[in-house]
Amino acid sequence: MNVVLARHGINARIGGYESANGAYWGAYVNAGGIPVDAASARPGDLIQLNKATDRYSNTYYTGMHTAVIVANTSATNTFVVRDSNWGYTELVSEHEWNPVGHASKYGLEANFWRFGTVPSTTLAPLLKEVTAPAVVQRPNGETDVVAVGADGSLRFWYNGYGSSTWNSLQVAGPGYAKSAPAVVQRSNGETNVVVVASDNSLDYWWNTHGSPNWQKLDITVADRAYSAPAVVQRSNGETYVVVVGPNGRLDYYWNNFGQSTWQWMPIVTTTGYAKSAPAVVQRSNGETDVVVVASDNSLDYWYNAFGSSSWNKLDITAADRAYSAPAMFQNATSGETGVAVVGPVNKLDYYWNTFGQGSWNWVSIAGSNVGITGPAVIQRSGGEVDVVAVGQNNTLNFFYSANGRGTWNPLSIRGSGNGYSAPAMVQRPSNETDVVVRGPSNRLDYYFNFYGQASWQSLPISDN
Repeated sequence: MNVVLARHGINARIGGYESANGAYWGAYVNAGGIPVDAASARPGDLIQLNKATDRYSNTYYTGMHTAVIVANTSATNTFVVRDSNWGYTELVSEHEWNPVGHASKYGLEANFWRFGTVPSTTLAPLLKEVTAPAVVQRPNGETDVVAVGADGSLRFWYNGYGSSTWNSLQVAGPGYAKSAPAVVQRSNGETNVVVVASDNSLDYWWNTHGSPNWQKLDITVADRAYSAPAVVQRSNGETYVVVVGPNGRLDYYWNNFGQSTWQWMPIVTTTGYAKSAPAVVQRSNGETDVVVVASDNSLDYWYNAFGSSSWNKLDITAADRAYSAPAMFQNATSGETGVAVVGPVNKLDYYWNTFGQGSWNWVSIAGSNVGITGPAVIQRSGGEVDVVAVGQNNTLNFFYSANGRGTWNPLSIRGSGNGYSAPAMVQRPSNETDVVVRGPSNRLDYYFNFYGQASWQSLPISDN
């Protein structure tokens, strides 16, 4: 416990059985702990269960326990905590716990102590992951990758299926881009890229397959875009873009194919609302769905019926549950929506909702430190859900589940020192999974795996 306090710059140190007024009360008072109630408790606070009639002794009473809060939940008096020997395992673990109910069961009291706020995870600034790539697959099997170079240039790479080489085109020169790009593929072969420029304008680029030239259409003027954008296209050619706007609001833009101007509609106008880049998908019935992390680290879902002038919100989580940009997919047949995000202590979480449901379901993909970047998620044609993320020590981690709702299985792509950006992922019609990520020295790396294989093959794209 004292190591954690020191790591986060908190000078307090908690004593033991030699403390005046006992180890279970006096130790916290002597260290400068401030009592708070359960309703006010938040991540970083410490929980100690005591015997109310014998607070100041070193006597242990059945049911007494100590834990650190790492996240709040939507349930009254229930927290995600980290502790040791829960269930008499002699191990450090993380789990949900209602200390007030537990204390009542054993005739104890639950005390909450604050020594300073120790956040479980810090969400990266909105525009930090500038060099993270985007990837899309053409119907002919060609893989297209768009990424911002170390010099701020916007570049495009393409690779014919089965080829061992990558070809590149420069979209915009050095110093141009300020965000990671988003990319979509039109049915007519045109590639569309959306990115935030150096003046915080939002730009739209397009290229006809085979052309060496890229065309640009301004979506906004300067100082309108402050996160990596998300983009989706309807079958009728209409393009939708979602981005964090000025003062943390959430903005939505759309353009009919061939139009020279973009229309704008705010999704959320509250100052300081958005804390992550958004994700967006288009339902087959015309509804547009957006997921974003809010200022309290909750995960929010917004939806808009085609043609409607208003947006509706459905909470996915309570506060302090989401700490990365989310990733999202939708099953066009079943209407199920799947969302992957980094949760408390850098674990990976998965949420799903069937169209029309009023609540979201949750399952943990993997434990602590497997996700330090925003994940990517896809669903295979057979229903399998795949998630990839960069973990602690820059490992590149891949997880798969039969339907996302039950057990998740790990399949390492690469070990330490191989992942240095949020990854991008796409599924080929041949059942091949392709992953693109920044590697060592800002190298752009491409990994692929055929369904059922236990290992991943690699093909470097570029050196910068």
